[in-house]
Amino acid sequence: ASTVRKWIQQYPAEQIQQGITYTLNKLKAGDKIKNVGGYLQKMVSTTDLVDTAGKQLQVQKAAKQKVEERAAKLEEMRALETRLNEQLREKTDEACRAVFQKSPDAKENAFETTKKRRGSGYKADLSNAENMSNPTFRAIFKMIVQERFPEQFAGVVDLKKEVSRVRSAVSRLK
Repeated sequence: ASTVRKWIQQYPAEQIQQGITYTLNKLKAGDKIKNVGGYLQKMVSTTDLVDTAGKQLQVQKAAKQKVEERAAKLEEMRALETRLNEQLREKTDEACRAVFQKSPDAKENAFETTKKRRGSGYKADLSNAENMSNPTFRAIFKMIVQERFPEQFAGVVDLKKEVSRVRSAVSRLK
């Protein structure tokens, strides 16, 4: 009771009410306060309690919004990366088909070269189609075709750069 009398003598009623309300809200929110009396005294004696609490809330909201915006941007960039990778695959496949139409023996030559390339994953006991279903083998096969017929893949180069740029942006957002 003597503490409350001191408060009434020292502080405006509104400030006392704000300190009490703030402390009660903290307790209701589940915050652990070891010395409730000491905390209450501190809150009642704080003149800019509402401003301080408001600022803290604004900082927390801003931080949460920043995290949410970053997550949304990451999701957006990952979706873009997926779309660009699909476009790159399609353009590369189109360019390979164009090469094979112009030079029918190019496909067999590229396949033979890929078979001999270390790390291609080629397995002699599998058919050509089964070897081509191996993503590593298929990637090296396409790379060899691109190396031999770069003019057919001119449109793919810019798309590769864009995929790389987006991939870097995704990495920075993680």
